Amino acid sequence: MNLFGKIWRNTDQITKWLQILALGIAAYWAYTKFQLGEAPSLKPNAWVTSNLSSEDAPFAGGCYAEFRVSVQNVGKVEFDVKRVRIRAWRVDGPRTVSDSLKDGYFDIDNVQAGTPEFDRTFDSGNLTKHYLPDNESTQTYTWIVHRTSAAIYLFRADVGDENSFFPDYGRAWRDDVCVKAVSAR
Repeated sequence: MNLFGKIWRNTDQITKWLQILALGIAAYWAYTKFQLGEAPSLKPNAWVTSNLSSEDAPFAGGCYAEFRVSVQNVGKVEFDVKRVRIRAWRVDGPRTVSDSLKDGYFDIDNVQAGTPEFDRTFDSGNLTKHYLPDNESTQTYTWIVHRTSAAIYLFRADVGDENSFFPDYGRAWRDDVCVKAVSAR
């Protein structure tokens, strides 16, 4: 009976300490659940897609290269696109065809590490605007291309606010830009 009396008198203190411990565990669980689950979805989430195509031009030996860029807000929060950076690289085509995959590998990231032939940041146009969730916009950028030999064209679009570019970007490459115009010579 003496043992049960001692437990009964000290139960209130034990309960308080268990409640404090439970409150700490609950706070830790809520914080980590928010950090891992909700916090990433509350950041701007732009999905940038692109397509590169070409069309005949009304002059011999050239064409129009059209780089179509779309930006879609796939997140839960709105954001602003204040600038669009378009870069383009031209790489001479291979002189011979490789029989092995190893020798014929086209390293697109290595191409981007080089100096682009075109590098311009636009602060106006269809893509520079306020994006609500599920909002999308598209713009086509057009170049006149005179092609004299086989080449690979790589275009990349980065979008962002006034401070930085978003992680996602649009990128497209082709090796058949102006093929009809060159073969018609």
